[in-house]
Amino acid sequence: MARRPTCASDQPSLFDQAPPAPLSSLDAAIREALGETLAIAKTRHGLDRYAVVAQINRLQPRDDGREFTKAVLDRCSASAGDWQLPAWRLPAICRIAGDYRLLHTLVTACDHRAVPSEAAALAELAMVELEEKRLKGRKELLLKTLPARAREWADRQRKGDVE
Repeated sequence: MARRPTCASDQPSLFDQAPPAPLSSLDAAIREALGETLAIAKTRHGLDRYAVVAQINRLQPRDDGREFTKAVLDRCSASAGDWQLPAWRLPAICRIAGDYRLLHTLVTACDHRAVPSEAAALAELAMVELEEKRLKGRKELLLKTLPARAREWADRQRKGDVE
């Protein structure tokens, strides 16, 4: 049996199947996740909210020249706030903090999973291997049930003998 992979204690496991949060509480869940992500940016990287906003503006400059401000970030993360974090800001915040709980919160609400690209590649490889195994089993079954003349013909074809 394969050993279950471990993950950082503050990141959800790919194998944990938490039910999606009710959509009515998604706004509160995003605000909470944003607050936690900003706290992680501070503790892991020493980035206060001013530094986070500066990096957001560097990674995602707006065409109209307006900048994302600390005041907007504060209002988006306030528990009683009526401002919502624009979804297009999530990638920058996740990359800056090195924490993806905001993304996980959003996709879990859609009843999906967000996984690192490396994990997706491994999952695809596992699917290909399962398909190969299924096809090998099917081939073996077909060879067992193949009429003798057809089996002889197939053997000749594999050896390169052409009639």
